[in-house]
Amino acid sequence: MADKMKCQHCGKFFQKDATHCPHCGEAVDLKKIKRRKIIKWGVVLTLIAIVATVTFFLLRKTKADMIKSGLTEEQSWDLICQYRDTNEPDSLDGALQRYADEFPKGEHAFDVKTLKGRLEKEAKLWQKVEEGGSQKDAVEKYLFEYKEEGFFFLRAIAKLDSITFFEKQELNTVEAYQEYLDQYPDGAYIENARQNLAKLDAVPLTEAEEEGAKEIILKHFKALENNDTTLAKSTVAKNMSSYLGKKPCSQKDVGVYIRHMYEVPGRTITFDVTDMFVKKMTAFEGSDPIYNVSFTLQEEMNKPNKSALDDETSKTFKGTAIINDDMLITSLLLE
Repeated sequence: MADKMKCQHCGKFFQKDATHCPHCGEAVDLKKIKRRKIIKWGVVLTLIAIVATVTFFLLRKTKADMIKSGLTEEQSWDLICQYRDTNEPDSLDGALQRYADEFPKGEHAFDVKTLKGRLEKEAKLWQKVEEGGSQKDAVEKYLFEYKEEGFFFLRAIAKLDSITFFEKQELNTVEAYQEYLDQYPDGAYIENARQNLAKLDAVPLTEAEEEGAKEIILKHFKALENNDTTLAKSTVAKNMSSYLGKKPCSQKDVGVYIRHMYEVPGRTITFDVTDMFVKKMTAFEGSDPIYNVSFTLQEEMNKPNKSALDDETSKTFKGTAIINDDMLITSLLLE
């Protein structure tokens, strides 16, 4: 109907370029039609303006009602403490402002003013970090200055996680992705790193190499099970990139870990390693091969007596280990 118009006399439609209505024969008054359109759109725009104005005042009223939350002074202060302790700067800013508006002379008014000043000062620094884009130095500087007490600590960790992953992705090597997995075992890009790692070309694996890689994993957990520090140390490299959350680490760290495992007298632990899969890789062209071993680990830990602090536990882990060309473990991760 876009190419037709309605006759103002008989109400029927006809082509826009006609000078007379083909149905009733009356002449087309184009000026009158245009005036009607102008009036029509004027009414529509007026209604839109009215609706927008009403909506604005309704939202304004709703916001005012939200600010007047009905919380007591102590409840309002508790909310501030919660947002402060959980690193939620946006929510904290709103809670501080609400307290300042509702309880200007409250018991915690001075603390609120001080906290608000700290938040505003730190927010300016964090804004510079955000404006700097993916600059690792700026994020690390912020974390060095504010550490875990910083209002933007969680955002800084997430940003550093992201920057590190894309740095490793640009290198696109087995070693780079493994470093990311070791550094950020709970990182936001851990699945991306694993997928990219899997896409890298694997080197043909001999049966002897596969058996050797599996054997060193079994030997290591058998040593842990038997509380045999000497045997455990013989299965790991002198210097490892990571070992069960610690990085970097050495054979000495493995001994410390075992002592912690058996610090409760009489404790017994058994390990069952299953579903082992070995993949042979090279970190970069011309380098010695490494072996990526994935496996499932079942741990059974028994308390020695009823008065022991730890309960009897049974846990299942997904494990990943990197083994060097000498068939020694250089990285071990359980999750």
